Amino acid sequence: MLVWIALWAASPALGLNPSKSLNQYRFQIWEETEGLPHYSINAITQGGEGYLWLATYYGLTRFDGEQFVVFDIANTPALPSNQVLALTTDSSGRVWIGTGKGLAVWEGGRFRRVEDPRFEGRQVRALAVGRRGELWAGVNGAGLFVLRGDRFELLGMEAETIRSIEPSRHGGLWVGTHSGLHHLAEGRNRRWGAADGLPDQRVLTVIEDRDGTLWVGTVEGLARLRDGRVESFTREPTLKRHVVWTLRMDRDGSLWIALLGGGLVRYTGGRFEHFENPRPFSSESLTALYEDREGSLWIGASGGGLSRLHDVAFQTLTTANGLGSNLVQAVVEGHDGSMWVALNGGGINQIAPDGRVIAHWSRDNGLPSNDIWTVLIDRRGDLWGGAFSGEVFRIRNGQVRTFGRADGLPGRAVLSLLEDRRGAIWIATIQGGLCVLDGGRIRTFTTADGLASNQVRVVHEDRAGRLWIGTEKGLNIYEGGKFRTFTRADGLAGDFIFSVYEEQGGDFWLGSFDGGLTRYRDGRFTAFTPEKGFPARVVLQVLEDAQQQFWFSSSSGIFRIAKQDLNRFAERGEGPIPAQAFGIPDGLNSRECNGGQPSGVRGRDGRLWFPTMKGLSVVDPQRIPRNDLPPPIVMETLRADG
Repeated sequence: MLVWIALWAASPALGLNPSKSLNQYRFQIWEETEGLPHYSINAITQGGEGYLWLATYYGLTRFDGEQFVVFDIANTPALPSNQVLALTTDSSGRVWIGTGKGLAVWEGGRFRRVEDPRFEGRQVRALAVGRRGELWAGVNGAGLFVLRGDRFELLGMEAETIRSIEPSRHGGLWVGTHSGLHHLAEGRNRRWGAADGLPDQRVLTVIEDRDGTLWVGTVEGLARLRDGRVESFTREPTLKRHVVWTLRMDRDGSLWIALLGGGLVRYTGGRFEHFENPRPFSSESLTALYEDREGSLWIGASGGGLSRLHDVAFQTLTTANGLGSNLVQAVVEGHDGSMWVALNGGGINQIAPDGRVIAHWSRDNGLPSNDIWTVLIDRRGDLWGGAFSGEVFRIRNGQVRTFGRADGLPGRAVLSLLEDRRGAIWIATIQGGLCVLDGGRIRTFTTADGLASNQVRVVHEDRAGRLWIGTEKGLNIYEGGKFRTFTRADGLAGDFIFSVYEEQGGDFWLGSFDGGLTRYRDGRFTAFTPEKGFPARVVLQVLEDAQQQFWFSSSSGIFRIAKQDLNRFAERGEGPIPAQAFGIPDGLNSRECNGGQPSGVRGRDGRLWFPTMKGLSVVDPQRIPRNDLPPPIVMETLRADG
């Protein structure tokens, strides 16, 4: 039997979009509880097969995205030492391994020790691959070496403690040492130290950006060398005078800065931004950075394990961002472009377009309950809400007006609100029927009046002024004072209707809790069910983006399907329904979405907002990260069965 491993096949991202704030990336961490063998990581690289390699003080660790494998002197005699200090991958995919007692290499599926007396017993702390594919190595007490053919050539610097090597795009070589910054070119060695403006002469890391500017990390902070002039950033609040342990320039030109005791900082667009680690008590002493082929940033920490930042489709806002609760029931857009969010147990929050929570309403400032399941913004900009305890309230000019049993409501949980073209407010309830607040009076419709069920989930007014009412036992259309009922027997995918979407072309799309999706066109229903290839049985909301792609929220994730593919299926009655599924790897904290009303909204900027069980998730359909790289395939074992 052959066992093949596809490495990083699930990675959804390609590069870290520099226009996003750091908290919009997905953050993952591996510590002991996630299987990481050792907490401190000195260096990271990705080999030709796609494996991630981690340098630790207790050996070399290989990671395939699922499992960690440790190589040490006990199981790998070719390693000179368990103290692995530096790693790099050359143009042929070989992994070079600098240790506390010499150099080794992984090639062709095996380890080989570099047998060179100049390396043996010495620390190899700096490795780099030049722009022509040559390997550079800094060996403490032995000097700077370059690999030419199969032999290492000594270029001097025998007395230096070499910490970093950076080949220059303008020619020559930058070398960071404990005596300062060196530039080697045409047989000359120019040096910069503290007297030249560096924060400290002990240089730990150097990296050159695409413009040729050199960034220098020292034990007393960060500096920049540009046009022969040194600029220090020791007064920058996000950096202060923290030890800059390592630097990494990503493919989009963002500079990533690992600080000892200060965490992670990104420099892009002329500004510094500090990453706030969402895991409490994680180490802020970072010692390794690496951008992999898919554009994810891997971070190694001293005593803090391995973590990864990668770009994802969704950003999810939670209590960590200021929400009153992670149980988000509904969301609606205000006239000013802000979002109003109904929370189960947290009242209502108002969220600015940049994701900041700017207002909070709860029982403490006048709401009848903190369990809010529906929100509505009326024509004049007043906010309406429906509580699970049965009340409806309106917020106008900062004042709350509550409607309850004494005003004629049935006292049952309120699930949906609608303002019709006359300004009346329709109120859908659990087991209390459908109510309408008109002219200060409340009237209630029940099964006695023709409703299919007294459990009403959603109300929609179409362009003709008809009401589409989703109930537990079918769809009602209310017109001319009469209710018409439609069920599975009439072609619906399911009877329990949760959402109604009316598109510009006149078609209606109905989401159900018990069957999938239904299209209504020209008096005919067409059902899209799991049995026919539709990806979900529960459809809580239907939204359409600017590219005529439908987005469906459900209890099993969020799905995107081209409208033309659904219409093609409806006309043919068969064929595939291509769908793209979004879940936790794409930035959702939970695949389970919630079904308050509205259970999703398209904002004026085109972004789509979805309530979930673990926060409010937002996606920009025009900025979905794509990864078109095929995953590398590795045969790890070969077994013959029988």
